[in-house]
Amino acid sequence: MIAALRTSTIAWWYGILLIPMLMSFIFATNALSIEPDSPELAVKKTIDVGLVSYDSAPLSFNIPITNKSGRQISISRLSKDCSCTSLALDRSTLGPGDTAFLHVDINLTGKSGKFYSQLVIQSDSREKLTEIQIQGQVIGQIRIRPERGSLFIGRNAKPAYFTVYCDEENGNWKYLGCDSSLPDLIVTLNRATKSPIASVYNAVANLRSNNTDWIQKDYYENIITLHFYNESMKKTLDIKFPIDCVTRKQYSVQPAVVLFDSSTIAQSRRVLVQAEDAFTIDSIQCNAAFLTYKIKQINDKSCLIDIDKMANSFITVHQQNWSLKCLDKNNVFLASIPVMVMDTSSPQSPK
Repeated sequence: MIAALRTSTIAWWYGILLIPMLMSFIFATNALSIEPDSPELAVKKTIDVGLVSYDSAPLSFNIPITNKSGRQISISRLSKDCSCTSLALDRSTLGPGDTAFLHVDINLTGKSGKFYSQLVIQSDSREKLTEIQIQGQVIGQIRIRPERGSLFIGRNAKPAYFTVYCDEENGNWKYLGCDSSLPDLIVTLNRATKSPIASVYNAVANLRSNNTDWIQKDYYENIITLHFYNESMKKTLDIKFPIDCVTRKQYSVQPAVVLFDSSTIAQSRRVLVQAEDAFTIDSIQCNAAFLTYKIKQINDKSCLIDIDKMANSFITVHQQNWSLKCLDKNNVFLASIPVMVMDTSSPQSPK
């Protein structure tokens, strides 16, 4: 009996000693299963949408975002690098284990070949910022650059020059001709380069003859329609392209190129527009959601345009031409402002 009691006592003491060791082992195992540096918001960082047809308008999908932490997380802001992308979040507060869905719409108009889009989610999670890259490839697209042409008529006549890019990975596009409401307007396309997946054409829009008796005013806003057919895809594609027919006017824009830094800091630039005759700026055509402008008339021959870049906007290198529609003695002429957003961290110069 004494031996049994002694054995029981020894077992009891072993139990007392083993319990803390067992608890330490359990806690250590749990600690190893939770990586201290792992993101608290679980989301797929790279999303490849694959091959997308040019007529997908818009491209839409949802991105799940899951809270992997043991606490509540709030999403405070969504950012994007392109005005062609729109974002909507079904919920901004996620409890432990909850999942929110980020709805993404991407307008593919004007895109051709491979495209990339960067999204940023800002939250009070440990990582603060979560970046998502979306990529894919547009097929069957035709795009024209610049997005608007100017044909000068009358004295100092000059054709409208533009470039047509055809995505031909799934068959060759054949140019069939164009329709125009402007008398004697013809458009010719000459292939500049060709590869297995694309063709580039240099295009010229000009009047068929020197007869300008039909000219009654100094400005005609004309929309032409270019017709293309793809035998492999069995598809016809009609591209509308605006060509403004104007009588040439003398104007100047200073500075020659408006430059912005691609950082998130708010910036302002001032542009001076002057013309040989009295004028006012009727409208400005631009497609940059991150830039705003104000027009101030200095005198009858000068205007100031203040262009502001919004703060906290994530912007990649960007270039566009702003078209100014100006009224001059009840007539119209066009001016152009080259606007560029550049990464000033490395030396670059506008071409």
